[in-house]
Amino acid sequence: MPILFWLSVYTFGGFLIGYVIYDVMITEMTAKSKRKKYFNSIIDTSTQYRRYVKGGE
Repeated sequence: MPILFWLSVYTFGGFLIGYVIYDVMITEMTAKSKRKKYFNSIIDTSTQYRRYVKGGE
């Protein structure tokens, strides 16, 4: 009977740790994606401003 208890404890702990790692990775991936979009938006605005200053548009 104690073997079943410890097996369930380890299984639950494994699922818990797996979920935390998964959640952290998803959070990091979406944060990087948002940062990349923000950075690209700044670069795009800078490029448009340079074109405007040069009299291109």
